[in-house]
Amino acid sequence: RITGLEDEFGEVADSFNEMSESLNQYINRIKESENRYRMLFESAGDAIFILDAEGEKTGNILSANKAAADMHGYTVDELLKLNIKDIDATEAAAEVPGRIRRIMNGEWLKAEIFHRKKDWTIFPVEISAGLLQFMDHKYILAFDRDITQRKKTEEKLYESEQKFKSIFDNAIDGILLANVLTRELYTGNRKICEMLGYNLEELSRLKVSDIHPEEN
Repeated sequence: RITGLEDEFGEVADSFNEMSESLNQYINRIKESENRYRMLFESAGDAIFILDAEGEKTGNILSANKAAADMHGYTVDELLKLNIKDIDATEAAAEVPGRIRRIMNGEWLKAEIFHRKKDWTIFPVEISAGLLQFMDHKYILAFDRDITQRKKTEEKLYESEQKFKSIFDNAIDGILLANVLTRELYTGNRKICEMLGYNLEELSRLKVSDIHPEEN
């Protein structure tokens, strides 16, 4: 701040002091925004990457959070020396140019692909990525989520479903599934089709009363 000046110099000093105060408030707002961004970036549970999207360095990792480093077995500094292709599994790496073109065309991309850890372990990730423009330069903001556990759960559910289907279809007794409220038939097993002379599609158009007259 400027103090002690009078007349026209005092007016200039006052204007300078006002400008200085406004600039100080503006800088403080920027610092607060940066601190909020940094806190969210570093504390996020999912991996966050900022990639270069233009020029010879397209795909280079410019920024990554701790979750990204932990997920892939690298340090943050090690990740910043890599291109996104270096952590994509072989097939996913080959698709990088196509994914970048789609993002550059304005598409917010969502997909399930495979990544590779530092120890070469392959694991599934769900990616969500879009275009980020700052100071006339284009970047890619990408969020990655490790879906290994989800895939294992899906596999177990599928196995259970297949076991149930096998038992259901091959049961020696006839089995029908129906809606309790509407009494509409949902499906049946092979044995019930043999017993009643219907196929599954025909069964699905019937009600319990159609095969059990006493239900009327």
